[in-house]
Amino acid sequence: FFFSSRRRHTNRDVTGVQTCALPICTYSVELTVEGKSQSAEFVLVKDPRLSTTDQAYQAQFKLHMQLIESLSKLKATVNRLRLMKKQIGEAAARAGQSNGQRNGKGGAALRRQAAAITQKLSAIEKVMVDPERKSARDVLRNPAGLNDTLFDMVQMTTTADAAPTVQTLAVSRETMAKVDREIEKFEALVKGDIARFDKALAKARIGYVTAA
Repeated sequence: FFFSSRRRHTNRDVTGVQTCALPICTYSVELTVEGKSQSAEFVLVKDPRLSTTDQAYQAQFKLHMQLIESLSKLKATVNRLRLMKKQIGEAAARAGQSNGQRNGKGGAALRRQAAAITQKLSAIEKVMVDPERKSARDVLRNPAGLNDTLFDMVQMTTTADAAPTVQTLAVSRETMAKVDREIEKFEALVKGDIARFDKALAKARIGYVTAA
């Protein structure tokens, strides 16, 4: 099958809509129903009215995939971060139980350690996303997270049949670099403060932070 213009696949996510600009080439599709499969090939071609080159489409697709990969890394990191914050909070609560030494100096030290780590995790989280956002209108009330900028760049990259603009490339690369830096901060925290906190929890026989 030949299409007179490129088709864009839309994937609805809890945080918005991602648009995927597919590169011009031959594709295959397979449909399986009740154990029976049928397959076919089709070719996506550009709109003949456009002067966009194959190189421009490839540049668009390359940046789009890089942005999606960065967004995926960000989401995975935020999920881990939030789970660890929950586990640290639960460990701090157990350290506060009136159970012998836990409620003494050892328990107080663990709770202070947990609070300090939670504060650092929250600082990273606030850069990556807006944790206070409850509705679409909150985007006007709170600072945008890096995930918002990535979504904007995905839309800018795929909004037309053209290579990304110089501005889109610059902002995309800058944002992806910021995401990588925040992830590095998080991983350093996991290997440092959180690992030491785990050892202290084990010594107190309270539990572990397992999301690492």
